[in-house]
Order: sequence, then C-alpha cells, then structure tokens
Amino acid sequence: MSDCFIQWHDELLTAVDQEKPCLSWCWSDAEGNAATTVVTDTMAVLVEQLKAKPKAQTVLVLPSQRCTVTAVKVPSKQRKHIEQSVPFLLEEQLVEDVEEYHLTLLAVTEQQLVPVIAVNKVYLAQVLGYCQEQGVEPDRIVPASILLATEANQLIADTDQAVLRLPDWQFSLINTQQLSMLLGTVISFEEELAGVYLGDAALDTLPSIPLLSWQQQTMPTLCWMATNFLQNTELKRINLRHGQFKLQQADSGVLRQWRWSIAAGMVAIALWGSGHYWQIKQLEKQAEQYETAAVELYKQLFPNDTIVDVYDQFKAKLQGRRVDQGLAFLQALHKWGQAQQKLPDGQITVKNIDFREQGRFSLEVNAASLDSVDKLLAAVKQQGLNAELKSANHNQEQVVARIVVKNLAVKQEAG
Repeated sequence: MSDCFIQWHDELLTAVDQEKPCLSWCWSDAEGNAATTVVTDTMAVLVEQLKAKPKAQTVLVLPSQRCTVTAVKVPSKQRKHIEQSVPFLLEEQLVEDVEEYHLTLLAVTEQQLVPVIAVNKVYLAQVLGYCQEQGVEPDRIVPASILLATEANQLIADTDQAVLRLPDWQFSLINTQQLSMLLGTVISFEEELAGVYLGDAALDTLPSIPLLSWQQQTMPTLCWMATNFLQNTELKRINLRHGQFKLQQADSGVLRQWRWSIAAGMVAIALWGSGHYWQIKQLEKQAEQYETAAVELYKQLFPNDTIVDVYDQFKAKLQGRRVDQGLAFLQALHKWGQAQQKLPDGQITVKNIDFREQGRFSLEVNAASLDSVDKLLAAVKQQGLNAELKSANHNQEQVVARIVVKNLAVKQEAG
C-alpha cells in the first residue's frame, strides 16, 4: 500500500488564490520506499491523485515551528499519574495556557521522562478543517522536527532551517544562516553531533566547529522525512489524531446505543463545572470509543458547529443552567434520546438545548415534517416526560419546532 506524505504550509489558510501551487507532497511505493522527488502543486491536484489511490494512507507533516516537542520528568510511571501531572509540569515551557494546547504523550523513558508534543488546538482545528473541506482526511499528523531528527545528537539542516536534537528530547529550531553564530556559544553541547545537510551547496559553506561532523544527502527534505517514517517503527506510533482530533470511523450499533448516555456525561461536566476536568480527560484516554461517540453526538445535535473542544462547547450550549436541577435534567435528556432513537435517522435533528428555568428545558429541533414532530412527541411522552409543543413553523423543506419538557423530577432507579 502506498503512503502519501503531505508537507503542510500555513499559507494555505490565508491564500487568496487557491490555484497557486503552495502544497508539497511525495509518495511511497508498494514496497514501502519513499520517492526521491516532491510534487509541488495545488490542493485540487493532490485530491485527484488521492482519488486515484483510495487505499493510500495520508501522513500530514506539520511545520516544526508550530509544534512544541519536549519532555518532562514525572514522579511515577503509572499512566494515570502521568496524565494528571504532565499538564502542570508543562506550563512553564508553553507560551499560552496549557488548556489551549492539544497534548500528545509518548511512552515514558527509562529516565522517567515523558516526551510531549504540544500544538495549539485552534490551529490544529483550522488545519484539519481546511483539509476536510478540500476532501482530504489525514490518517496521521506528525511534527516535522521529529521526522527530521530521529535520534539524539543530530543536526539536520536544509537551505533554510535546521533542527537540532540533543539528549532528553531537547529540540531547537535554528535558521541555517545562523548556525555558525549559535552553535557552541548560545547553544552548547557536550557530545559529538552528527550533522546532515539536505541541500546542493558545498559542505564548506556550513559551520565547522569541534564535535560537529557533516555528511550530505542530496534529497528533498520531505523525502528525508518520509524515509525516516517508513523505516522507523517508533515514528509510526506517533499520531496527533487522537482525543477530539481523532479520525472518525463509521458509526457502529454499539456506539450508537451509548450516544445519549455519553451526552449526559458531557452535560454533567457543564453542570458541575471543570473541577473534574483532568479526571474526565483520563476517562477519555481509557475509553476512546466513548469519546468518539461524544464527538459524533455533538455533530448530530449541532451539525452546523465546528468542533474544537467538545467539552467546552457542550458547556457553552448550556449557559444559564441551574445546578440544583442537574440530575433531573440528565435523566430527562437520556429519556429524550431514547425516544428520538425510535424515529428513522434524519427525521429529527436537535438544533439547540435551552436549560435556563428551574424544572424545565426546551429544545429547538429540525424535523422532516409535522408528522415527524407528532411522532417525536408521542415517543417522548411514552418515556414518561411531560412534553409540550410550543411552536412549529415550515422553513424551506423542513419544520422548525420548539418543544418544552417540564415538571422535571429526579426518579430513583430501582436497585
């Protein structure tokens, strides 16, 4: 199976002329060998090539300057302790608040160091959103720096930038023209560096300092990264597509039946605040299939929204809520979901949930017809909910209805 390695350029997000070539990619062959040439063209051309190879795996390579790659020392090798402590240990190494970052934790080392890749959530959502709008769904997302320098004490340079990797997952991004000024002075190292130059210029133009030896590889930078990926098992385990950015698979019946229970969990976070945030994130790590279903549920409830952080967005949908009515609301929401599942797919879509008044909440729904609204009301009432249709208006080819569920009360489950 062929792989397609795509080198992302931030200019794509701001380019006025989408016909201007500003995307680079290369392919591997069926034997797993990377090509030695890079294609530079438009996204439209890439999409056509991917359509011709529908089974190809796509690896999106993010710019090194967009990814913070580092490591933190943790007091324990237990996964739950690592996930709880890493965000706090990272705070001083990040420009923005740690909550703004999508964190990818790699396997803990023998020195009890946890390598971490941090990427701004909004940026990653923009990149993925652009790719998906153009018809490209990356299977993997990997930082360029890790693909360039795969071992400690490596210096990989092309004509523009160099990536220096020192022991303990220390990465530095340096302008190639400034190597002579920075190496051995501002940036110090104690062991011999293996330098690789990916360019056509003569090696004598590069800095000559003690403990640094150069070799030249006349191949494009992207091909170098693709070759490293294909030959390194550890690199193949790295993927930023997890959690809220996980590649969504087709729904299964098992996930579908859990959707509304997951919704209750999301709303619980909204109702009772963010104090349990890291516990919930830990649960997400342990049961990613539930997290996937939560994202799918949000898409079903609010199809016009772009998901950046599903937890925060559920909270935003429920501003003005009353905490003391939380449990009754969750029970009612779960029953609503059971009722909606009795209708054919596509008949009802929840547009908004308004939980502002004690003992009641309202839902705005899009329905295929007035008959669908009647069937929904009947199914909701069969679940024991007191539901009342407040309005129903035709809007183009669908009906927009507002339904109020009232007299909420906590029902104690038997047993």
